[in-house]
Amino acid sequence: MAVDHHDPAGRRDYLSILHLERYRFALQQLAPGMRVLDAACGAGYGTAMLLGHGCDVTGVDCDEPTLDVARGHW
Repeated sequence: MAVDHHDPAGRRDYLSILHLERYRFALQQLAPGMRVLDAACGAGYGTAMLLGHGCDVTGVDCDEPTLDVARGHW
């Protein structure tokens, strides 16, 4: 079964920009080393952003096939 997950990398549509801006906003509120739960992490691009910022991140999602994508990509 094909999984439909959103990946905003390189995209300029409204939904992609909105997703990325939410994570950028969160990064402004977080300091490196902080523990973060990324609930509904989806394909994991935001979790990767948080990790890149130096946070200790756990990503969770209820869709196992999408989590498989996140595990395989990030």
